[in-house]
Parts: sequence; C-alpha cells; structure tokens
Amino acid sequence: MLYAPFLKNQNSTLTDEAVENSITLFTATFALFIPYLFLVMFFYMARKTDNRQPHYIIQLHFVGCGSLCFLGTFLFAILLLVFQSSNLFGTAFENFYFINFLCTLIFKLVISSPVLISTIFYHLLFVTSLQRLILISNAKVGMQLLTGRRLGLKIAILYLIALISGISKLIHMTKPQYLEVVMLMVTICLFGISYFFIRHIERRLIASAHTTVLRQTVPIVAIQSLFTLIELYAIQSQKPTSIIYCVRTIETFSLSFLGPLIMILGSRSKCRIVWAIATCRWDENYGRGELYTSNQTPMDISNAVSLSPTPTNRF
Repeated sequence: MLYAPFLKNQNSTLTDEAVENSITLFTATFALFIPYLFLVMFFYMARKTDNRQPHYIIQLHFVGCGSLCFLGTFLFAILLLVFQSSNLFGTAFENFYFINFLCTLIFKLVISSPVLISTIFYHLLFVTSLQRLILISNAKVGMQLLTGRRLGLKIAILYLIALISGISKLIHMTKPQYLEVVMLMVTICLFGISYFFIRHIERRLIASAHTTVLRQTVPIVAIQSLFTLIELYAIQSQKPTSIIYCVRTIETFSLSFLGPLIMILGSRSKCRIVWAIATCRWDENYGRGELYTSNQTPMDISNAVSLSPTPTNRF
C-alpha cells in the first residue's frame, strides 16, 4: 500500500528506511501537485466562459473533490515527512491519547479518501449525463429540475448516497460494486442517446453547446470505464486487497488530474484563454468577465470568448 511505511513505523523509533520512504512519497506528491495546481488555476481563470451554464456547477464539484484529494495527500505527505524525520513529536505526544487518536483519524481519512472520492465521481458523471439528456429532450423541464438550487439539493443528496456507497466499498473491498457498474452503464447509455439527439438538432448553436459538454465529459467516462474493468478483473481474479486498493487510488488520482485538463481541452473558448495566458497575451477582461454586459451571457460554450456580447443560450 502507498502508506505502508507509515503503518510499519508509526510506533517504532526513527529509521533511515522510514525517512527515505517519506521523502519519496513527498517528492512524488509534490511533482504531481504543482502541475495540478496550474490546471486548477487555468480552469478557474477560464470560468467566465460558462459559469452561468447548467453543467458548470457539476464540473466545479468534480474539480473540487479532486482538489481535496490532491491537497489532502500533499499535506499528509508533509506531516508524514516531519513525523518520520524527527523524534520530537513521537516523544512529546506519545502520552497524549487525544493527539494520537486525532492523528490516527486523519491517517484513516486520508487512506479512505481515494475510495470515497472515486464513488462521488461515479454519481457526478451520472447526474451530468441525466442533466444533458433532459436539457436536450425538453429544455424547459431540464432548467426547472436540474439547475440552480434544485440541482444543489440533488447534489447534496448525491453526496450522502455516495458516502454510504463508499463506506460499503471500504468494508467490502474484495467484492464487486454492482451499483457503480450499473450507474456507469446507465451513464454511457444516456450519453449515447444524447449524442444521437444532438445530431438531429437543427439549430447549430444549440447543438454546438451540447457537443462541447460531451467533449468535456465523455473522455472522463471512458477513463473511468477502463479503471472499472481493471478493478472488476482484479476482484474476479482474487487479487490481494492492496492491489485492488491501489487500482482505486490510481483511478481517483487519474480522474482528479485529467478532469480539469479534459474540461479545458473540450472547450475551444477555454483553450483560447489558456493559450492567451501561456503566451503572456492574457487580458484582465477575460478573468473579470467584462466582455459581456450584465444582462447577457455567452451565445454558446464553443464561441463564448468574443469581442461583443452575444445572445443568451443557457444550455
């Protein structure tokens, strides 16, 4: 397991192997955390292109959960390095039950977080596919059911269900999670139906907006499907629990890291903003959203960055 060195040395004296393993973990986490920090920054700076679109809140939750996973692991690696590199903490706090209990609790939360966050990803992608299909088939009903406060309430309920499912996954680590498999299959079917409907939309601007959302989401679903198949193979082959946990951890970090990147690459307007930032030609108006008037929003996601206000189209 990723944190096996800490488990082995948490009640023992300082060893060179423990320090070396802690430094390796910190270096690997730092090497991934810095590029991910730039991806999140680019995603945030390009938010004005679609921050009034129905799908943006779901994408924001997706990136937020991934950020918690990366940030928690990074901070844990720092604490682990400090604890393994100094005997001061071990000798000073060994008689304090509350501090030991708190450290153990934090350790268990960090260990469990990849599994819990991967479960949340399944639910968020399902809500995205359901929202897209309803908006395509009946925009008025979709705006009433899956936008604004109603969407926030459904996401809150989703987190509760995902938490229960994640705890069940932790308890039954070597058993297939059929709920997630069924949810993933339904998500793929909903996206397939949405793509079929998009091809029959006569208004090109609306079709372009829906297509952009699919480009931002379908690759993430494909990556999740690949890891789900690997996980099912590991479970059916009766692999050790550590292997299954490692697959789920890699799945969570891969989706967390690639999620913002795919969302940026899937939107031409976001790509233009990121390119402008990378080439030092970025204008503050992009970040402040001053390209549009107060009562108008971008015409569509693919052509959001323009020099003049465009008609409203919240799809």
